[in-house]
Order: sequence, then structure tokens, then C-alpha cells
Amino acid sequence: MNVLFEVTEGKMEEYLRMPALLREERVKADGFISAERFSRVSTNGRLLSTSRGKR
Repeated sequence: MNVLFEVTEGKMEEYLRMPALLREERVKADGFISAERFSRVSTNGRLLSTSRGKR
């Protein structure tokens, strides 16, 4: 299963703080595989986040 979402400029700081706080929980989650973030070349102030897991 993949979960994709885009973070916009107004929520960037809040979003970037959350993964650090939840890292231990996320890694322990049954089926968790990975989480990655990508910045957009064409649009500043946006971030694409993808999380992968087994169902």
C-alpha cells in the first residue's frame, strides 16, 4: 500500500516536526516499509511525501 500527499508552504514546518516525533511508532508499525519526501523542482514551497507499507 502506498500513501501519497502533498504538503504546501503554510504547513511545511508543522509537517516536518511530526515525523521526528512519530518515528519510533512508525518504524514499529506492522507492515511499515519506508517513508520518503521529495521537493518539487517546478514549484517552491511544496513537498511530496510517500509512505509504503504491506497490507
